[in-house]
Amino acid sequence: MVLEYCLGNWEDFVRRAKREAGAFNLPEKPTLGFLVKFVGIAVTDWQAESAEIARRAERAAERAKAARTPVQSVAAPAPPRAPAERRATKEEVFASLGIKEFKP
Repeated sequence: MVLEYCLGNWEDFVRRAKREAGAFNLPEKPTLGFLVKFVGIAVTDWQAESAEIARRAERAAERAKAARTPVQSVAAPAPPRAPAERRATKEEVFASLGIKEFKP
C-alpha cells in the first residue's frame, strides 16, 4: 500500500523528501533505492493520506445519516373481513334440490 501510494504520488514524495530530509539527486522517475532511503517519509505520507480518506468517509457518512428523513413504517390496516358463511351440509343441499335420498 505504501509503495502504491508513493508510485502514484511520486513528485509529492520526492519534494517532501527534499524538504524534510534534505534529499538531493532527486530522481524524476520512481527508484527503489530512493524509496528505501526515505521509507519513513513514505510511510508517514501514506498514513496521513489514509487518515484523511477515513475522515472524509466518516464525515460523508455523518452527512448522509443527518440527511435521512425519519419515516414510520406502518402497514395499512387490513380491511375488515366479512363473516365466514356457513357451508351447507350434504343433507341441506339435497333438500334444497328436492332430493330425498341420493343414490350414486
